[in-house]
Amino acid sequence: DHRDLHSFPTRRSSDLFEGHSSTLQVLGTFILWFGWYGFNPGSTLGIHNQATTLARTAVCTTLSAASAGILGLFIKYLLPPGAGGNGVFDLAHTCNSILGGLVGITAGFATVPAWAAVVIGLVSAFVYHGASCTMRKAQIDDPLDAWAVHGACGAWGVLAAALFDWGKGLDHYHGWSGFSCMTDDDGNCQTGIGGTAIGAQIYMLVVIILWSGLMSGLAFFALLKTGMLRVLPEIEELGMDSALHSPSKAYAIGGSVAEGQEPQNLLDDSTESVYFNTQKDAGIVIDFGKQVQVDSFQIETADNKPEADPIMWVLQGG
Repeated sequence: DHRDLHSFPTRRSSDLFEGHSSTLQVLGTFILWFGWYGFNPGSTLGIHNQATTLARTAVCTTLSAASAGILGLFIKYLLPPGAGGNGVFDLAHTCNSILGGLVGITAGFATVPAWAAVVIGLVSAFVYHGASCTMRKAQIDDPLDAWAVHGACGAWGVLAAALFDWGKGLDHYHGWSGFSCMTDDDGNCQTGIGGTAIGAQIYMLVVIILWSGLMSGLAFFALLKTGMLRVLPEIEELGMDSALHSPSKAYAIGGSVAEGQEPQNLLDDSTESVYFNTQKDAGIVIDFGKQVQVDSFQIETADNKPEADPIMWVLQGG
């Protein structure tokens, strides 16, 4: 019964599930950050006559990400628990703050001044933190804070692209005109279009939200009616990461069984293919070429290889 499965247990924060590898998380963050230079400066589509724009996009991308990461580090450390703080320098929160800064600058990286990129990054850190806390408060399961980073910070970035797009002055906008003012049909700089520019961004946000919500709603409704929206309760209890995604050594770096320890059979004596690794954080390993019945679902493998789409071939030990 799915109603008995809860994503938000009433336990102390120290008992909650933590990330597996801070090293890999930081590595992944820097890989994404590096890739953003291909995404943002690369969007100029050329360097001939675009060198200044390309350089500015790289600087703005760097400043926004760095400022968001630094502020995110102190937000988590300084804020009280009631406001989402934890009194420690939280590496995971810092990494996601960096990504929030990257997302926040992506809409306006080519049209905002460098100082504005810092402001956008600082605000992105607050937006990410607030969105992440809101999701947990609403008990919406988003283990990677994907919506807080990409949804909330992305919405802020769309608005920031108009708020800080100041062209030749406060009453001018760059738009698609590079780092110069938008012009009318006669080539003159347009003025008095601030409300139009911000209004266009708000209109775009509404359209994106409606389109995404409608399409997602239709897809999820179809999955719900076909019984494909949620996995089996047994897999949900184990966790999708352990049940379907992790290689056998993802939780047991250095070996599947601790040295000097024998694997312990989790099932009855007639089943020899599923063992519990007694090493801390190790997994349950299923020998290929066997068929095992675990509660109400079945694992099948053949020829010492998992099937192309097995239900599960590696489980996570508790």
